Amino acid sequence: MSSGQKPASYLVYVFMVVVLGILVFALYITFEGFLALITGLDQSATYQLMMGLLGVMMSMYMFMQFRKRLTLIRPPPPLSMTSVVECKKCGLKSLRKFARGDFVFKTVENCEKCSTPMLVTGIYTEEARKTAL
Repeated sequence: MSSGQKPASYLVYVFMVVVLGILVFALYITFEGFLALITGLDQSATYQLMMGLLGVMMSMYMFMQFRKRLTLIRPPPPLSMTSVVECKKCGLKSLRKFARGDFVFKTVENCEKCSTPMLVTGIYTEEARKTAL
């Protein structure tokens, strides 16, 4: 575990191997069902085809659910935060990058025009743009 991976990340690979094993086994049972159908063993073929196709559907469902859960677990991208700073005397407004400790009505640097202290009047976040995979 010195490589920096969390123990839970190994469970992802274990789950994928188990689901792939179920899928391979289900495909094998389906293939055996087709062979039984060709040779004339109708009752055996029916059971094998039903079980094989059910296994394929279940493994595909598990893959889709697992993929959906991974997107829910994935941490959200960091938000860019902006502070609105306004001078109450001359009305000058400016935007600046959010600094740790900023809060609304906090007195910050002096105004560029009239040299009076400016206030933080708003703090906003912008969502990161989603990129197509």
